[in-house]
Amino acid sequence: MARLLLVVLCCCVYTPCYTDDRRGDTSRGAPQGAELVLGTRGESTSFCAGPFKDYCEWSFLGQDKSAPQGKDVVYSDGRTCPDQVFDHYRDRVKPTCSGAFLLQNTLSEDAGFYRLQCDEQPTRYYHLRVVDPVCNVSITHLPSENGVLLYCNSTGSGSSIAWTRDGSSLPESHLLTDNHTLSIPRDVACGCYQCSVVCGVLGQRNATINLSSPDFNLRCTHVNAMSWGYAVLIVVAFVVLLVAVVLCKCCTAFKNSAQSMDFNQNINVMYAKAESGAASPASPGGEPGRHGGPP
Repeated sequence: MARLLLVVLCCCVYTPCYTDDRRGDTSRGAPQGAELVLGTRGESTSFCAGPFKDYCEWSFLGQDKSAPQGKDVVYSDGRTCPDQVFDHYRDRVKPTCSGAFLLQNTLSEDAGFYRLQCDEQPTRYYHLRVVDPVCNVSITHLPSENGVLLYCNSTGSGSSIAWTRDGSSLPESHLLTDNHTLSIPRDVACGCYQCSVVCGVLGQRNATINLSSPDFNLRCTHVNAMSWGYAVLIVVAFVVLLVAVVLCKCCTAFKNSAQSMDFNQNINVMYAKAESGAASPASPGGEPGRHGGPP
């Protein structure tokens, strides 16, 4: 009873199979009679056993699927928890209680065939393909007389490459056979290009290049139109400002002129009044009038 409780507890603690999508697509790319397992060098790779009754045993056969013997990896009797890991893999295999295991720090030499024998079931084979992690994806601009050539560089074992321009897919006519190279006519080459490298279990890495930049000496009509629009807007704003300044000066000059005219008129009025006062008749006792005679 205690052993049964121990097995149940271990099965709850250890997941029967590592469902972290590291096995990749098992339907394509594997040798005949084997399921494909994709692993990343330096990372962990999971192997699943499936249901069994009495025992399950994993062996590594190397590159020869028909090898009669191989290196023992994991043995499970369905009762002992965790499963038994053999000496050669003891430092790198994380076992479960159900025949599944996680191969940690996957190495290039781990690639090859793995044999799984459970009870009286037919023997199953898995082929581990170890790929390098994808990193340092970059785009190279190649000189061309007929158009623009872009080459997508990536380290590792990229399984697929996709190109986009300004977030949209490109016509197939622009892609060369290997999809690494993109050929675009110069008159439609402007835009922001992205190269995406997908490598199965490794995810996706991207690189971008902006051909609308002046560095590439392309005649980007939308960029030039925008530049001309800004230039026209600046000229119109300058003309409006200049007209406003001229009108302001004219108004100031007109106002000053009007004030000057009013001042001159006031001076003339005062001068006329002064002359009028000087020409008025003399007071009594003064000089006799023009028609007056002696008494």
